[in-house]
Amino acid sequence: ASEGKRITADIIKEVVEISKNRGGVLIFASTIKHCEEVLQSLPKGEACLITGKTPDTERIKLIDQIKAGKIKYTVNMNVLTTGFNAPTIDHVVFLRPTSSPVLWVQAIGRGVRLLDGKKDCLVSDYAGNLDRLGEMEEPLIANLKRQQAKDMPLIFECPTCYEMNPSTVRRCNGIINGLRCDYLFQFKDCWSCQTQNDITARH
Repeated sequence: ASEGKRITADIIKEVVEISKNRGGVLIFASTIKHCEEVLQSLPKGEACLITGKTPDTERIKLIDQIKAGKIKYTVNMNVLTTGFNAPTIDHVVFLRPTSSPVLWVQAIGRGVRLLDGKKDCLVSDYAGNLDRLGEMEEPLIANLKRQQAKDMPLIFECPTCYEMNPSTVRRCNGIINGLRCDYLFQFKDCWSCQTQNDITARH
């Protein structure tokens, strides 16, 4: 665990160095714990964390600050791939792997929104996605994007184990260390202890 934290700190140190003369930096991490480790290594007062558990009011406030350029580094876990438009972002950093070409293209797309004075978008891939999926401009990724975009209503990628699931599943079918992944695509919160339960659970 300490080795993982050291590697994360070293990567973020490099990200901060190469982002000195850039605008906003959008960082995709793997888990909430990973997001928190990344946040700890970023300059205080210049970074924020957004996950699926971030309250809507807080998320709106943070996104407004990101768009205004008041927050330079935004760490997130698979929540800012679509519907997020902050033209100030010109550096996209991948600390998480994905096997989904659509997610890959959508995430990179967060950094290519037009803005006066913005010349390009830097993509830093520390998770081997470029080797796995190819560059956005390559015919392979374009074909995969079209193919998967057509199937997207039928397939969901688990943000925990990255298993591709049909739209009919409520719980991920992936296997982690011999056990079924416990990520729930559909769930209801217990009113008493706030635990996520299957939507059919009676207790």
